[in-house]
Amino acid sequence: MPFGPIARGARRTAGRDRCSATRSTDSARSLSGGAEANVVNSGPTSERVYDVLRHRLLTRVYGPGQRLDPSILARDLATSITPVRDALHLLAGRGLVDVGTGEGFHVVQIDAPALVDLYAWNLGVLSLALRSWPRTVDRSDSAFVEPDAFAGDTASQMAALCLTIGQMSSNAEHRPALEILNDRLQPIRMAEASLIEDPGSELRALRTALAARESRALRQLLVPYHRRRQRKAAEIVRVHYRR
Repeated sequence: MPFGPIARGARRTAGRDRCSATRSTDSARSLSGGAEANVVNSGPTSERVYDVLRHRLLTRVYGPGQRLDPSILARDLATSITPVRDALHLLAGRGLVDVGTGEGFHVVQIDAPALVDLYAWNLGVLSLALRSWPRTVDRSDSAFVEPDAFAGDTASQMAALCLTIGQMSSNAEHRPALEILNDRLQPIRMAEASLIEDPGSELRALRTALAARESRALRQLLVPYHRRRQRKAAEIVRVHYRR
């Protein structure tokens, strides 16, 4: 029987495959910090636990570096330790939780250089996706997010925009990559909102270009969008840690 990192990797892969079809829309539409009950699905206990913990991580209920004790979380969620551990391993696979040998689970931490790299990677994947446009979009697909139907705060709207760009790519790897990036960036986007001047104007321009399916215009807008945040990375990290 496999054990250690191999077993954890297998569980993460299986969990991602099992849950990806139902989580795509949540990645774009359920990030604005609504009532926790609204994000809990009616599926098996392991999925319900995953949904609650993911929601808490994305909405900064747990702070960077905070220890996530499975036994305490299990009592809080009225479940056993096993589904909590499974959920934490899946969340580690999405870059939201750190797992250290003998150190347990902790909320992932980030510093300014790492955040600069994360912004660069997000821009890189978006640029790759835009270069793979266009393809016919099936609007009956429940994961498709209409550009004029974005709702919520600026962080959630940006997540929806990124997910739509990924969905319209002819490369099927772009959307899942952007789903994970959305999760990793969601707490950061919430922190950056108080530091970026007039983020609403940025979003309106991006949404207009997206609605017109103007990939070149989107690329031209996304570069300064990310560079502006890279320049403020140290300030954003400080706000992120203050919560």
